Amino acid sequence: MLTRLYRCLPAGLRDRVYTLFLGRLLAISRNPKLTWQGICLKQRFRSYHVFFRDKYGIEVGGPSFIFGKRGIFPIYEKSRGIDGCNYASVTVWEGKIQDEVYRYGGATLGKQYIGEATEVASLVGGKTYDFVISSNCLEHVANPVKALKSWLELLKPEGVILLVVPNKKNNFDHRRPDTTFDHLIEDYTNGVTEEDTTHYEEIVSFHNLARDSGIESMEAFKQRCLNNKENRCFHHHVFHPDCLVSLFHYLDISILFSCSTEADHIILGQKK
Repeated sequence: MLTRLYRCLPAGLRDRVYTLFLGRLLAISRNPKLTWQGICLKQRFRSYHVFFRDKYGIEVGGPSFIFGKRGIFPIYEKSRGIDGCNYASVTVWEGKIQDEVYRYGGATLGKQYIGEATEVASLVGGKTYDFVISSNCLEHVANPVKALKSWLELLKPEGVILLVVPNKKNNFDHRRPDTTFDHLIEDYTNGVTEEDTTHYEEIVSFHNLARDSGIESMEAFKQRCLNNKENRCFHHHVFHPDCLVSLFHYLDISILFSCSTEADHIILGQKK
C-alpha cells in the first residue's frame, strides 16, 4: 500500500521524499552497521562543532567527503573558511589542481597551497589557524611526527587537530602489522623523507590486490610502489588507535575525542 501511495505522488514530491527519507532508509537496510554507526557518530560530533563553527582552518591532503555536508563531520559548511595543502599540482586523487583556490563540490573554501605535508607551516607564510583537519593522508607521509609538528605550528592557542586514518581491517593493508610508536619516533629522529623505501618489501608481501581497485596486477602494483615519490599511493604506515593516542601524548596534545569505525580511526585533540 505504501509503495502504491509513493508511486502516485508527483515526480517532484517523490524525489523529495526519496532524498529526505526513503533513500536513507534503503541505504541503512543495505549496510545497517556502517550507516547507523555513521549517523550516531555524526550526532555525537555535534558537541564539538564549537571548535569549527565560524572558525578558519586548513586541511592537509584533501578535500574529503567525510568533511562535506553529507559526511560524518560536516566541517566545510560549519567553518568560516578552509585553506588546503596538497603535495603536488597534479595528484592521483584530485587530478590537475587548476589554480590557487581550494574547492569542494564547486564551492570555494579558501586558498590552495602546494607542498609537502611536513612543510605546511613554512608554506603558509606565518598564517595561523583555528583548526587543522586531515583525512586518509597521514598514512601516506613517510615522517608523520615531523608532519604533525608542522601542523601544530599552524595552530593558534587551544586550536584543534582532527585526524582520520584508515582502519586496516577494511582495506588492502589488513594483513600488514601495525606500525609501532617507537618506529615513528625513529623515523623522525633519522629525518626520513618521502624517498624512504623502508616499508617496500612489507607492502608488497602483504598487500591484498583484490581490495585495491586501482591496480590490475602485482607487477603494476610493484611499479607504482617504486614510483611512490611521484604518486604517493602506498601507505608508509598502518595506524592503530593506541599509536595515535601515543602520538598525541608525545606532542602534548590534549585528546578530546577518539573512536574507530569499520573504515577509519578518528582522533580529535587540542593544542595545550
